[in-house]
Amino acid sequence: MIQRSLPVLVVANSARMLTKLLVDNDFTVIAIDCYGDTDTEANAMANFCLDRLEGVSFRQLLMDIRDKYAVQYVFYGSGLECHPLSLLFLEQHFTVVGNKSERVMNLQNKPAFFQTLLRNGLPFPNVSFDSPNPDQKGLFKPYNAFGGMGIVFDSAPIAQSQEFYWQEYIAGEPYSVTFLANGDRYKILGFNRQRIQQINEQPFVFCGLIAQIELSAHHQQQLASYLDVLLKNYCLVGLCSLDFMIKNEQIFLLEINSRIPASAQLYDSQIIIGHLNACLNGTLPEILPVSEKKALHIVYSEEELQIPVDVIWPDWVFDRPYPACQISQNQPICSIIIEYSSLNNVEASLKHCEHLVKNLLSSGS
Repeated sequence: MIQRSLPVLVVANSARMLTKLLVDNDFTVIAIDCYGDTDTEANAMANFCLDRLEGVSFRQLLMDIRDKYAVQYVFYGSGLECHPLSLLFLEQHFTVVGNKSERVMNLQNKPAFFQTLLRNGLPFPNVSFDSPNPDQKGLFKPYNAFGGMGIVFDSAPIAQSQEFYWQEYIAGEPYSVTFLANGDRYKILGFNRQRIQQINEQPFVFCGLIAQIELSAHHQQQLASYLDVLLKNYCLVGLCSLDFMIKNEQIFLLEINSRIPASAQLYDSQIIIGHLNACLNGTLPEILPVSEKKALHIVYSEEELQIPVDVIWPDWVFDRPYPACQISQNQPICSIIIEYSSLNNVEASLKHCEHLVKNLLSSGS
């Protein structure tokens, strides 16, 4: 078991969620991410902001942290699936509390992943790794990306890149299922409706989710059978999620996120202990932490802006940027997390909160 007298390391594109989950469970955290925000600074013993989670400077920082703070264990979030060599480096010098680089790379091998789905009779939108079907409307999706970044509709220049593959466009509702696994068994925590928005030419950028969505018993049974197959093939551990679409009552599988998903922050913070025990001890909790009916929304900047120095953030705002920092156009400003009582009003509530945030930033008070 981890000695809580020693700090643990968090590495993610945005480290705030994992840092808070761990600190709420009495861990001391050193954080590395690509954004830097006042929430992470307030919760972490030390936090470091880099442009990329790879390269010489990243590896040198990891060694400096290991030597200075006697860090042994590392938790990682979104972003490292794009940098498998960085994840491999972490495994060589720390104990990784999560899926190892080999599993992550197996899932990032898209031809093999979809072949696994096909071989086991699991449904998914048609894909092509050669020439796209000119008669079907489709998407070009990057092999290594996260959060819907880089996904575009048909584009000849992108089609020439070996880093993209073509997938049939399904005009359905995007969902995910959050689950906790120990390599051969899993428990479902809940179902989420994914929220997306268009940024420039990218129409499917992740902008949040609504947790504790109710699916039909039939859909729940189908998803459980699909997870049975996927876990048998990939031996996943810890907190993960499976993205899928529903169109005309039919499920289409999209991808597995083999790292702690964004939905984890909408559950009781004890869920990170479940992740730790599943990864290191192979145990699953008898009783799962439950989520309130919560929704997450990421606020993106419509134009370049400077954060006011005297801004007072509402309690429901997270990932708060530093005063006077510059936010580029189409970049995340902050996150909103609210509780909701009905799906009928949650979208309106999130839009209202976003409006309040943008007014706050324009007025500076």
